[in-house]
Amino acid sequence: MRFVILALPVSLAACIAVPPPMVSDYNGHMVKIVDHPYALGDKYKQSPIYTLAKETCGKEAVYQGMRQINEYQGEHVFLCR
Repeated sequence: MRFVILALPVSLAACIAVPPPMVSDYNGHMVKIVDHPYALGDKYKQSPIYTLAKETCGKEAVYQGMRQINEYQGEHVFLCR
């Protein structure tokens, strides 16, 4: 009986959906994408955030950094080249 009680919160935790990265601003030269509040680092090209930035720019995107919006979100900035 204890196993069932402990397994329920763990199984419900897996039901929480993490929203995908979302474009918050685009002006043709720069794109801002809202997602997690952590900087991407040197391997940013492996991130789904970079993929969205590249699709939005329609060409290469260069990561500039991240601004923390709140405890759970950050705005990642890319320059379109």
